[in-house]
Amino acid sequence: MLFGCSPDQQQKASVEWFDLQNIVDELVVNMGSKNSRTTKTFILNSDSETKNYNSTDSTFWAKELSKLKEIDLNSPQIREVLKMTSGIKDDKSNLLIDDYRMPDNHKSTFRRLSIYYLEDATEVRKIYAELNSDNLISNSGTKINLWINRYNDRLLIDSLQIVGCDKTFMQSEREYQISTKSVW
Repeated sequence: MLFGCSPDQQQKASVEWFDLQNIVDELVVNMGSKNSRTTKTFILNSDSETKNYNSTDSTFWAKELSKLKEIDLNSPQIREVLKMTSGIKDDKSNLLIDDYRMPDNHKSTFRRLSIYYLEDATEVRKIYAELNSDNLISNSGTKINLWINRYNDRLLIDSLQIVGCDKTFMQSEREYQISTKSVW
């Protein structure tokens, strides 16, 4: 045994999970250089606001995808405890799913990541993530749905939806939804 690790620990530590950060980086670059019309709707409790953008840059998309960028499946503290199920048939489409889940007792804000793809995991069509944060002052939960597709060999965003709630000590709960859609 090397460095006191059992063979199972060595093998699990060497597994490379889905590289979400690379996908997010590719989307930011591609969306920043693509002329598209984008509509963004923000709903807080019952109030809503919609903005239309005739063009967006990579800074816009980096901000929109920042929560996904924080999820690093290959970081040692996550990789060691992450549970992964591969090739699940989606009952609502022709897609397959790779599902990554953190144990309930783990302190990470990342809880779940589901990658929906065609026959090969490189043909990603949807990314779903759940994030939770809980401390003495506040607790929050966020669900992210990102629909993507390949157009002319470029990975681009069809739509992004972020739904969540936020409760801070001595304040009422806030529910929010951010929907972003792009038209080519």
